[in-house]
Amino acid sequence: MSEIITVEVHWLAVQPVPGLRSSDPALRRYFSVQPHVALLRQYDLPEKLWIVPHAIRPRDGFHQLASREILPNEVARTPYPEIDLVEGISGSVTSVSADLFPGDVLITHIAARAASPFRADLRSFLRKIAALRTAKSVSAVDGLVRKVRNLASGDRKHSADHGRYDPYFVMAIRLPQRPEDFDQTIDSLRPDLTALLIGAKDSSFLTNDLVDRVSSANEALNTKASSELLLLNRQGALYVTPAGEYRGPHLNRLRRTKDLATLACYARALLRDGHDFATTQPELAEFLVKKLEQWIDYPELTFDASVSHTLTWQSLMEHMLLEDRLAAWRKFFEGNQMRSSSGMNSRSDAWWSAEALDVALRRIAGAEKS
Repeated sequence: MSEIITVEVHWLAVQPVPGLRSSDPALRRYFSVQPHVALLRQYDLPEKLWIVPHAIRPRDGFHQLASREILPNEVARTPYPEIDLVEGISGSVTSVSADLFPGDVLITHIAARAASPFRADLRSFLRKIAALRTAKSVSAVDGLVRKVRNLASGDRKHSADHGRYDPYFVMAIRLPQRPEDFDQTIDSLRPDLTALLIGAKDSSFLTNDLVDRVSSANEALNTKASSELLLLNRQGALYVTPAGEYRGPHLNRLRRTKDLATLACYARALLRDGHDFATTQPELAEFLVKKLEQWIDYPELTFDASVSHTLTWQSLMEHMLLEDRLAAWRKFFEGNQMRSSSGMNSRSDAWWSAEALDVALRRIAGAEKS
């Protein structure tokens, strides 16, 4: 048995950013900006179904400004040295980045890693790390989310509006138990892991029926591999593995689950449309939703690079109600006939580039004036 238990957390923060463009000088002052093609390519999606965000990577100046507020001494890159994540547990921020999606949706990613000595009480440890479920409850992480949004828009005054975001978490826990002891350990911890996933403060108040329903809802995700466990819902995902080197069939499962969650969070935000994007840019909105229709209506054909990808995407769809959101979006706009996508040529290989998108939007604006 290992004497160390490790936790890696990826926080997603989903925000509307009306009018923010990848070509904005204010954005490029503190960030490098490039199309994030690899996000889609890793799942072998047909290019005609791509919705390509721009990857936003902080420059040294961002890290210097951001680290001053959470560290004794500023740093110019990640990882940030040890910071307090939750009482009794410190760790390092290993990554800060964001994706700016078409449709004015920004998804900020903050990752941190912590290791703690194992003291033979896994249940109390799981209760303690429950505070890491959302970026909003970790002061340093919440501050980084706000800093990304503020500096991306050129606002260094910390606008209150820029602090609003919808959180999602992906948490990986490496237990100290060996692989041969993993399944027995997981069986004893199921109520505690369920409480961590759903945000319940005390697992002792959970009914056996609730614990069984959570396990059943995630059963398909865990049939292919032993000695690992993936649980997810609309709030986040837990990925649990034993000590030692990974020997299962799902290489890079944590990263790919996080990336699929990013796409699902984007789809939910665009279809929810709390920032009225479909009203202000109806043609582009229709163009994007046409692609989402394929993601949602035909997941087995769209995310077919592996069964694991398909099952994970279908589970995220179900928990985030993407089918219902798509149906509601269609119904809302069926009485408001949207214009044809003449301004958005879906055959363009790089419609999502800053230049092509600006040209298309100017064409739409010209058509509206006429």
